[in-house]
Amino acid sequence: MSNTKKELLEVYHELKKQLQAKHKALLDAEKARNQMELKVAQSEADKQSASDPLKRLHDLRSLMSSELLELAEKFEMELATFKQVKTAVEARQQELETVYGVETAASDLAALIEAQQEKKRQFEEEMSIKKADFEKEIARKKSEFEEEFPLGLFVSILMGGLNFFDAAF
Repeated sequence: MSNTKKELLEVYHELKKQLQAKHKALLDAEKARNQMELKVAQSEADKQSASDPLKRLHDLRSLMSSELLELAEKFEMELATFKQVKTAVEARQQELETVYGVETAASDLAALIEAQQEKKRQFEEEMSIKKADFEKEIARKKSEFEEEFPLGLFVSILMGGLNFFDAAF
């Protein structure tokens, strides 16, 4: 058993060394990558400082001009879109005002029609009452007339049998 333990310990130590070696290799690779990035950054900085400052200023001005032109174009496009939306909103508002005007006129017309129908109903009711009163008055006058002048008397007068002035009233 001690032999197996010893073998296990040897394998363990061997694996530990391999792991440490891989870890060290990774650290070395990362360090190399960092050094490479640093060299690239230094090279770029050296290149920038070596180039003419006036040329860099001119390049910066050109870049800013192109950006400003692009912004101006975008602004003009947005302004055109705004104007279109504003025109559409105004047209829709006018349409809504027209619809509201039509609805108001329709409502007013409905109120007038209703008022006219009410007046018509009142007039017809009043005329019906007056007609009934008139018919009663005619019937009463007819009745009075018939009482004053019996029908037989008129028939006789018409037939020529009696003289109108001979009739006793």
